[in-house]
Amino acid sequence: MLIQQPEESRLSFDYFALYYLNEWIREKGDKQYVDGLSSNNKQDQLDTLHKFASAYGVARNFAGKGAVRFSNVLSELNKVDIQNREIKKLVPDFASSISSNRRNGTRSIPLSAASKFLWLKFYEHEGGIPIFDQYAKEYLQKKCQNTLRNYASYYDCWQSAFSQKQQEIKTACDRLIEVKKYSYANNIDDEELKKLISKDWFHQRVFDKICWHYGARLNKD
Repeated sequence: MLIQQPEESRLSFDYFALYYLNEWIREKGDKQYVDGLSSNNKQDQLDTLHKFASAYGVARNFAGKGAVRFSNVLSELNKVDIQNREIKKLVPDFASSISSNRRNGTRSIPLSAASKFLWLKFYEHEGGIPIFDQYAKEYLQKKCQNTLRNYASYYDCWQSAFSQKQQEIKTACDRLIEVKKYSYANNIDDEELKKLISKDWFHQRVFDKICWHYGARLNKD
């Protein structure tokens, strides 16, 4: 059973749709990282992983300095056969494959980083790759009234909660055309923008932002 949180009414779906549109297009935004990882140049790919990890707060999980410390991440990403794996099993398996020793000698299993790197590589994957985040986890636990002990339970709750809001998110994304002049998309052709905002993966990322926002609010209360 999914529970509607009272504070969710304070910001509209339109707000989060516009927020993610800007996050996608802006300099040092998700599109720039996606394009960088798709480069044919290995150093460009490593530099992208480094910048992305820093921007998303997961670089600290990897020992060393500079982009070279993400060599194993890139290698493991290139081994992933996304079509033949269940996402809720793939993410923890990938986290184990990119785990590294912390400076204090303990082993780090970077579940959040794994979900973020997999999303970056396979962002258009049908069904989505929910990004694991502590704030989002706290929000979803409230929504599903369940303790999310692992990525599999997080994934199931995320999918259930997303399906409840999917149509409202889609409607809000469709309206982005009306306000594009107020966004970083102001120079994008209408047809190109319509194609972008109609994608399932775009709607899923809008939902990720909703989860993160309300999870962060729970931390402040």
